[in-house]
Amino acid sequence: MKVSARLPDNLVREVVQLIETGSFPDRSAVLRQALRIFLDYHQDRAIDAAYVAAYTAQPESGEDLRAAERAGRASIAEEPW
Repeated sequence: MKVSARLPDNLVREVVQLIETGSFPDRSAVLRQALRIFLDYHQDRAIDAAYVAAYTAQPESGEDLRAAERAGRASIAEEPW
């Protein structure tokens, strides 16, 4: 898919500089990477919000926390250090 966008001159200069220094092969690669980072960021925020909602709706009990601590201690005890 081709996309057309208007960008401020300062952003275009920075993109050109990235290409000239060899960080990216072309403008499309810069924009693909920028979009991937942007979308990953928003996906991570949505996942974080889902975790917060789930733990708010059903918080850990004292037994849950004790079981997690026991599992962590057992895991560390198994290490050869």
